[in-house]
Amino acid sequence: MIPLSRTLTGRILLALVLSVVLHFFLLLSPITILPLNTARLPPIIAKLEPLPAARAKPIDKFRPAPIRPELPLPAPVTFDSAIPSISGYLPTSSPETIASVASRLQLEFGQSTQPAHPLPKHAQLSFTAYKGTFFPVGIAQYRLKIDDDLNYIITAEMNTSGVVGFFKTFELNQQSVGTLNMHGLRPDLYSETRNNSGLSDAVWAEFDWSQQMITFSNGRETLLLDRSQDMLSFMFQLSQLPLDNVEVPLSISNGKKLGGYELLVGVEEEIKTEMGILRALPINKMGDPDEGGMTIWLGLEYRLLPIKIRKIDRHGEIIAEMVISDLHFADE
Repeated sequence: MIPLSRTLTGRILLALVLSVVLHFFLLLSPITILPLNTARLPPIIAKLEPLPAARAKPIDKFRPAPIRPELPLPAPVTFDSAIPSISGYLPTSSPETIASVASRLQLEFGQSTQPAHPLPKHAQLSFTAYKGTFFPVGIAQYRLKIDDDLNYIITAEMNTSGVVGFFKTFELNQQSVGTLNMHGLRPDLYSETRNNSGLSDAVWAEFDWSQQMITFSNGRETLLLDRSQDMLSFMFQLSQLPLDNVEVPLSISNGKKLGGYELLVGVEEEIKTEMGILRALPINKMGDPDEGGMTIWLGLEYRLLPIKIRKIDRHGEIIAEMVISDLHFADE
């Protein structure tokens, strides 16, 4: 019989050997075992959702730029008393020429100085103003009145209108007063005020024919030359000049100075207006090259009143143009 002490000792040795073998096996094993208390992650569930339908953005198709409609013309301004239409004064079917009217008046009055086309006692001219030659920017109206004592007054009002008036305001008011003699208009006072988008300016010139001096609003004075005109009166004085000459000298004041100019008489041409195709005689105002030039077309069928005005810069480019839209005059 084996003693109990030997049996217990053998069991202890066997346990130690098994422990050593087990630890050795764990140290050399490549398998990693998670701790028992580690929480297990839930499985990942992937779910594919359809994308929302994208809203299609409307595509702007190319459209040609619309044709800009013409700006409506304002209602014509009338005088206190009704002025009849000019259609009854000069027949458009067989209008008199400058030469024929001049010859008839010379035989009738026996004076070569009698104007070929006497000025009417009342006249109203309406113009459409253009930037360049085609873009309408405003309107202009001229009025002439001659009383029984041969005192005259000419007024001009110009301002922007239509779409242009919303972006830029421009107003120009001119006035010429004086007398009418056998040579035509003789101004006594010229005044001009303008407002350009809030910036105002005013000038004037006083004609002293007895002292042969002209005084300007800036205090300057200069010698007043015979038959001088202002910027407003000269356009109506053109019908009183001997236009059978190729060149006509004329002194004109703009309220700041008195300048000498040469008027070059052109040849008859036809111009397109809102009143139809009109026969006209162009007059070119030539002067200081730094000022540019001006061309005025006189209506051969309408007492040689101005029916078209063009402003040219010193480089020969057209700055602005005014074309007649309505015209009335009366001799009473």
